[in-house]
Amino acid sequence: MKRILLSAALLVVFSVSLLASRVTNGVAGNILEYNADLLGGSATFTIAGWYKPATSGATQFLWGETDNTFVANENYYMAILNTNVLQVAVKHSGSGLATTTSNTITSGAWQHFAYVSSGAASRTPYLNGTAGSTDTSSWAATGLAIFSIGDIVYNSGMSFSSAPSNGKFGQWAIWNTALSGSDITALNGGACPSAVQSGSLTGYWVLGGTTSPEPDSTAGGHNLIINGTVTGDTGDLPPVTCGSTPTCMGLLLGVGCDHVPVSAAMRQVIYSRSR
Repeated sequence: MKRILLSAALLVVFSVSLLASRVTNGVAGNILEYNADLLGGSATFTIAGWYKPATSGATQFLWGETDNTFVANENYYMAILNTNVLQVAVKHSGSGLATTTSNTITSGAWQHFAYVSSGAASRTPYLNGTAGSTDTSSWAATGLAIFSIGDIVYNSGMSFSSAPSNGKFGQWAIWNTALSGSDITALNGGACPSAVQSGSLTGYWVLGGTTSPEPDSTAGGHNLIINGTVTGDTGDLPPVTCGSTPTCMGLLLGVGCDHVPVSAAMRQVIYSRSR
């Protein structure tokens, strides 16, 4: 009986620990970061996740991977522009190329964002499952050294953009392949990242914590550390439904988890009953 009660208690504690989204507040330097290249030196990748912007009509960098030099001459990034469209870009040798969506973001609502790069000559942004224009110019960043969510980083981690994110992040992931349009549709529909092309998943962050580090749920162990102030909102979650079998006990040991074991709606119920 004691073992059963202990297991139940651990599950409750664990469930509550996931009941959050990571919050940035528009202040430069408030980011989650990993001090190494997470794209594996490849121009073929997908980065996707949920973001709830607190504001609109202003540029916001959602994530970036840069060479971390003084001027960041090499980088990939995703940003919301002041026209409220989503932009994805690549910069090489100081020259950049970018492309955007035609649909726009809405402040105060969870939305799905994706950057699909099918190699050096194919980059497509997706906003809420809808593809934007594909840039087919051949261009690829090299020598990348730092990955960040919430802003882009350069100058050996000492400098940031003048347009940091201002909102909430949840359920972000990296794949070492270009996801298909149907894959992006599934993610936009609430599919768990670990259920989409799982063999190509190289980084997955539930972003459900309130402290540092933020565990990577893959075997890669790419835990993100907090720079500045990045808090957790335990009452606001992206609309993602993951599997029904809990496989996240590893988080209690600080080694990550595979997925959130209940739907967003049920997590809200668990949270309200745990208070």
